[in-house]
Amino acid sequence: MAFNAKMLTALLALVPVASVSADDIWGELEQEAGQLGDSAQQRAENASKNPTEFELYKKRQQEEFAAYRKIFEEELEEYRNAIKKRWDDPEISSRKVWVSYTDDYAVKRAVDFEKNTLTISAQGLHGNQKAAYKKFEDQIRQVLSTTVAGAFETDQFASSVEARIKREGVKAKTSKVPNQSIFGLSASDKQKAEALEKRVKELSSKLKLQRSEDGKAVTASVDISKVLKPAKPSSGSIAMPDRAKAYADRIVAEAERRELESSLVLAVIQTESAFNPMARSGVPAYGLMQIVPKTAGLDATEFVYGKQTLLAPSALYNPDQNIELGAAYLWILNNRYLKKIEDPLSRYYCVIAAYNTGAGNVAKAFTGKRNVNQAAKIINKMTPEQVYNHLVKNLPYDETRNYLKKVVRRADGYKRASQS
Repeated sequence: MAFNAKMLTALLALVPVASVSADDIWGELEQEAGQLGDSAQQRAENASKNPTEFELYKKRQQEEFAAYRKIFEEELEEYRNAIKKRWDDPEISSRKVWVSYTDDYAVKRAVDFEKNTLTISAQGLHGNQKAAYKKFEDQIRQVLSTTVAGAFETDQFASSVEARIKREGVKAKTSKVPNQSIFGLSASDKQKAEALEKRVKELSSKLKLQRSEDGKAVTASVDISKVLKPAKPSSGSIAMPDRAKAYADRIVAEAERRELESSLVLAVIQTESAFNPMARSGVPAYGLMQIVPKTAGLDATEFVYGKQTLLAPSALYNPDQNIELGAAYLWILNNRYLKKIEDPLSRYYCVIAAYNTGAGNVAKAFTGKRNVNQAAKIINKMTPEQVYNHLVKNLPYDETRNYLKKVVRRADGYKRASQS
């Protein structure tokens, strides 16, 4: 099915998000994994397998993830310490900001995918203004030509985690990270590349370099919405961000495969990562749809691959694989964990909230307990509007309340755009 460009609208304004500890949500998700039941265990019991064999399997799986988590935390600490040798504030990548450093950490590049800005800070520039401007122009060009594979390979933290996983024999699925533009640019389009080069030079000539108070670094920002100016839309269609366009076919294919609305998958990606393929949070969660290896990752891999599989960073930084697993997890929430909610729209609202905080916390909003079946009985007596309003008021975390509002609003926007 061909993707309709009308489906993508300009990014919608953000609702302010109240602060919440990532550790709190991690703890809830950990509890979620234990309380919702393990489908692999259910199958094992149904097949009358030796409980001891299954217990050994679970023990090995827990040990693998403990080793994975240990590697993640140790490498993150080492990465922060390496940055601190150069920078007082060790800025690292987040869900919507991709931060990269040169090998010696002397230059920092931060791309905010939500605000469409590229901020470059460089140390060691003294006196020669012409050389400074040339340095920044080269950095802008280098960042804008980065591929997802290149971003992964030069990410000191992610590559270190990947290397240790392999070196220490942790059984985690790896993948080849694709050599496609991190911004969705077409390297084969000579005319577009020439136009991009022209805009890079124009913006570079207008850069306003600012020296830090301590005199160690020079910083400048570029509005990359101007640099990555999309082509004019054809008659009757809406221009889409290049970085979203790059994943459109896969989004539509996986949505159809899992009987989901493409507008929902688009809205989840926009809210989770702003279409940043290198998105990372401290949970840890990775990629466009922010897959958590131990919770959503295990459920989704069991559904997709036939067995629960721990995923290495490279597997989750592969956009196609990330979208496949994210869509699979939405299917699991809709058709397994929350299937007893009868009204499709009520279930839709609950699925969105559960993607962020887990089905147990959705149930908790209605009953004070994490039993989804009990919550479904209450939900089934309510209208979809009542369910939505109740979730917005009673979900345990402000982050999830705002998440629900954002995804619903954005999905509605994508759907209206596709129908206009």
